[in-house]
Amino acid sequence: MRNLKQIDTIVVHHSVTPASLDFNKTIASINNTHKRRFVNEIKDNPQKESMGLNIAYHFIVGAKGEKKNTRDLHDVGYHASSYRVNMNSIGICMVGDYDHGYPSLQLRDALKNLMLDLKRIYPTIKYIVPHRKFNPSKSCYGTMLDDDWAANLIKPKQSSTLLISNFKSSMADIQPVFYKIIGRPALYLFGEDKKYHHLDMNFDNFKILFPSYIVREIEEVEPKGFKILTGD
Repeated sequence: MRNLKQIDTIVVHHSVTPASLDFNKTIASINNTHKRRFVNEIKDNPQKESMGLNIAYHFIVGAKGEKKNTRDLHDVGYHASSYRVNMNSIGICMVGDYDHGYPSLQLRDALKNLMLDLKRIYPTIKYIVPHRKFNPSKSCYGTMLDDDWAANLIKPKQSSTLLISNFKSSMADIQPVFYKIIGRPALYLFGEDKKYHHLDMNFDNFKILFPSYIVREIEEVEPKGFKILTGD
């Protein structure tokens, strides 16, 4: 049992399982995988069962906004590739594969509210990071999401419409160009700061609101160039 006063980090993961899979079936699948990986295959100091499960994450959040506490917060989960980090962190897993898609609005709202609640309960939490922060060999929580995507969820943000309006005001003589990566739902505005600003807006709605704007499809954008400013 750990000292919760030492909790300073939330580590966010993605399950890579289909977001459309039944939430309870997803939990059962993760439980079986983690039991094999962290209990059966570890000879010394295997992960202990918690709340009747062997899931390393403390919470799992579903695509429809479902939330389940899957590990007692007093219990260490082997989720962050580092025992020191595991001792001082809370693990949250988003259901879905965000190497190839973007989290639903329901999931984002549920994750945001959960993280806000945790920060209120544990004011010592300073960091919200993806799993890959501690294991660069992994893409978790997904290449579609910038490193500060989860942390930005709980920060005040401009709406996509306001971001576009501000761009129009600051560069009145320049027609903004938007970029869409082929095969992905994400839409970006290349700003005057030379960074790609993610527009958290349904593409069909964008075409209705801004029919005259050019949208160019491109093969790929270097993820390090992403700067996600929106999330409403």
